[in-house]
Amino acid sequence: EVNKVIERAHRDSLDPSSGNSLRQTFENMVIGLLNSARDNTGSSAQRSLSDFNQFKAMVVSGAKGLSINISQVIACVGQQN
Repeated sequence: EVNKVIERAHRDSLDPSSGNSLRQTFENMVIGLLNSARDNTGSSAQRSLSDFNQFKAMVVSGAKGLSINISQVIACVGQQN
């Protein structure tokens, strides 16, 4: 999907969203797609963890951390938007 947005930008067929420049529109679209991919991966990763996994238990109980932290640890990524 990101490649399609890049291709649209190269072909000048990307229209700026209201109040944004073409560059801002492009960045917002790419960031949105990448965040969605990260969220989907995180959900899948969380479902794959055992209910006895201590990290998952902390996140699900609300004691510490967020679902995004599971995504980041399993996918080995840094801080995301």
